[in-house]
Amino acid sequence: MIAYCLIITFLPSNNRTDDIIRFTFFVCGCCPNGGKSSFWTIIFGGNLNMSVAMTITQNIGALFMMPLWIYTLGKNVYNDDSIRIPFLDIIRIICYLIIPALFGMLFIHFYNHLEKQIQLYMKKVCWIITAILMSVVLYLYWDTLYYFSWPVIICACFHPWIGYAMSYFAAWITKREHKDCITISIETGTQNMGIAILLAMECWGEPTYNIAAVMPIALFLTTDKPLLLGWFIMRIKKNLSKNKKKENLGEINKGFQSSTESSTATIL
Repeated sequence: MIAYCLIITFLPSNNRTDDIIRFTFFVCGCCPNGGKSSFWTIIFGGNLNMSVAMTITQNIGALFMMPLWIYTLGKNVYNDDSIRIPFLDIIRIICYLIIPALFGMLFIHFYNHLEKQIQLYMKKVCWIITAILMSVVLYLYWDTLYYFSWPVIICACFHPWIGYAMSYFAAWITKREHKDCITISIETGTQNMGIAILLAMECWGEPTYNIAAVMPIALFLTTDKPLLLGWFIMRIKKNLSKNKKKENLGEINKGFQSSTESSTATIL
């Protein structure tokens, strides 16, 4: 619904190019969560078990909900009966997500004492993968950036960011724990753009595919930027807190040393 409201507000239908961008944006809004949601959940100290469970259930639900939204509300965005949803490919992508997730859940269940150590290594690996993915996407879809406009950028920013805010508020108002609120917020705002790109590839060939990939790529580039900013702020606050503790400890040591010296002088 957020995607639909943004389409009506910011993306007018003036030509076929606009219609394709509108439709692919709507498809992005129908996509389940995924991407790097579990990575950001670990970074912000969220509930990893909830993150995995939400990823599995939402991806399974997407098999039924995506066709429902696309063939009902999606008709108001782009009415083209030639569009076919690649169910088999979507099922394959979902299996790629679910099977490792189930394996990870079983591993953590039997080796729970290794969870913190694994999360530490996962942070480092995911940072590297994130940097590589960003570079690869920019290289492969560089031509797509020429279709970016201010309405496209505004929609690409507002869609995940509103999702973060609304889902966190909904979790908070239902009195969930803070780490659960963080997890629900991340899982709601971070969506699997791979499904939208796959559908664009199946529905349109070159050169139309470059137009169809505009919104998935724009969302891929903007979705995690608030999370990245939050991580930077968190790191700065943590470093400032460490420095303050060191200063306080140094002052205590100096005070203790001076009091010891004065006591020694008094005795002498």
